[in-house]
Amino acid sequence: KQVFISRINNVLRLHNTESIINENNLLNSQLETRDQLQGIMDNMDGGVAMLEIKSSSESSIVYLNNGFYDLFNYAKTEFEKEDTNLISNKYFEDADLLSQKINRSLITKERFSIETKAYQKNKNEIYLQILGSVLTNQKSDFPVVLLIIYDITALKNYEFELVQTNYKLQYRANYDILTNIYNRDAFLDAVQKQIESDINEEFVIISYNFDKFKAVNEILGNKTGDLILKRFAFFLNKEFKENAIYGRIEADRFALFMKLSDFDENKLIYHLDHCFDDMNLHHKVIISAG
Repeated sequence: KQVFISRINNVLRLHNTESIINENNLLNSQLETRDQLQGIMDNMDGGVAMLEIKSSSESSIVYLNNGFYDLFNYAKTEFEKEDTNLISNKYFEDADLLSQKINRSLITKERFSIETKAYQKNKNEIYLQILGSVLTNQKSDFPVVLLIIYDITALKNYEFELVQTNYKLQYRANYDILTNIYNRDAFLDAVQKQIESDINEEFVIISYNFDKFKAVNEILGNKTGDLILKRFAFFLNKEFKENAIYGRIEADRFALFMKLSDFDENKLIYHLDHCFDDMNLHHKVIISAG
């Protein structure tokens, strides 16, 4: 009987030893995997943040990788002295929207994405894309959210430049470069649309040109000639911006289009007579209109 019990105890001890060895090997494997994952995250080009969400307006930092500190121009020791509430307007312009996305993700378990302007330590502005998801099976009293953060400042700057370039091309397609009023094609298109939209309305169209403008350029110089054309465009903008369509058709020829009910011939002639009074020209500038 004693021999039998002794053998059983030996078997149990052997079993416990094997179990402990297996558990230890499993733990070492898990620790090795965790270290490998942390090494990958630490060296990612983008930022990685793990946040513990304590309430809809409060969170605490669980982990930040080296890329995160680089994005915001903080040394790790400097950032640890800062406010640990990462989801704030101090760091993200759209902090409220980011908070809403996180809180919704806690309910739906869906991943989310947001683009926002952010502020570095030196107050420089950058643009970030943030991809977020809720981590499961975390040994924490509160849910944990993983944020992957990419710097898209260069892309945003390119998009802005592209928009600006398109705007300039569109502007040049519709506006005269010298006078900044409609060119011929844009003027005719606008007139056509006005006529089609008010088919029962009567309109008047007036054509202007400067008499012997070539001589004006030769006597006063091209620079003064350009100023005269710009001054006339200024006159059209000032007097007819609210109730007419106007443009530079070509060279020294302009056109004005308006409803007949808005047309006042005497007022138009008066303003034309005084259009160049403040330019102190030594020669008369004569405009023909019909």
